[in-house]
Amino acid sequence: MSGTGRDPCPDENVKKTIDELAVRTSEYGNVLADAGEGDSASSRKHALLKGLRDLLSKQTLRTM
Repeated sequence: MSGTGRDPCPDENVKKTIDELAVRTSEYGNVLADAGEGDSASSRKHALLKGLRDLLSKQTLRTM
């Protein structure tokens, strides 16, 4: 499809996107699992917020 302006390998882009989502889903699952191990609601909330903040900063660095 030369000259259409389309990406020549859309299947590769879809696979890459699915792989990235799988990694992020796993990372968020780990954060939730860690947060669920706290002794109190306060410690679970703190662990969840810290984990999410760490993930967001890591994802921001990935996109730069």
